[in-house]
Amino acid sequence: MAFAQLLTHGGIAYLSGQVATDTSVGVGAQTTEVLAKVDALLAEAGTSREHLLTVMVYLADVTTAPAMNEAWAAWLGSGAPRCTRATIGAPLVRPELLVEVVATAAIPPPVAPGPVATTGAAAAVGPYSQGVVLEGGLVYVSGCVGLRSPADGGGLVDGGVVPQTRQALANMTAVLAAAGCSIADIVKTSIMVTDMGDFAAVNGVYSEVMEQAKPARACFGVAALPVGAVVEIECMAKQP
Repeated sequence: MAFAQLLTHGGIAYLSGQVATDTSVGVGAQTTEVLAKVDALLAEAGTSREHLLTVMVYLADVTTAPAMNEAWAAWLGSGAPRCTRATIGAPLVRPELLVEVVATAAIPPPVAPGPVATTGAAAAVGPYSQGVVLEGGLVYVSGCVGLRSPADGGGLVDGGVVPQTRQALANMTAVLAAAGCSIADIVKTSIMVTDMGDFAAVNGVYSEVMEQAKPARACFGVAALPVGAVVEIECMAKQP
């Protein structure tokens, strides 16, 4: 067939019409099989029946709606949110098919909106979060300096701007991971250095860590940074 079973766009999963493979059974059993196919496609898209938005049910014979509804109710369960649904009587593509289901569902973000916290990165050194996820999947990561994570004993790494830049980027990467993102999802970074003479050294480490990712970026020279750091890096990212 010249169509996809599933497409995703803008956080929505769109499912093509699903029909039963076993057509020797009645509408209730066909509905149960079709809804199992819906489950599988939703899982492939990273979502589930709890996030259904709209469902269209096509019946070859609308008088079989009670049997379809019984299978539907058993599948949806009592605790699942109720999506919108329409039931339509219509001839299906083959006469032995009794029911077809078309659905759309929201794809939940990998991490829900709210503050981000991880022990894989240095703890915040003030009254702020390591990062924040907003509705729509935009992620803000607070400025990261060359502090070790608590698991690594904390404290500023030794050796100056190169190891500090590497540690700052490791902290940033850990916060991004806790927000459901990676380096590839960054859209903008901001770098602050206490000595613009370190620009080339920072760029060397930055290029190595970022690899093919080239988000928008700004770099500023500043008078001083917290905890005696010589470089600080913050970023914005978009959840995939």
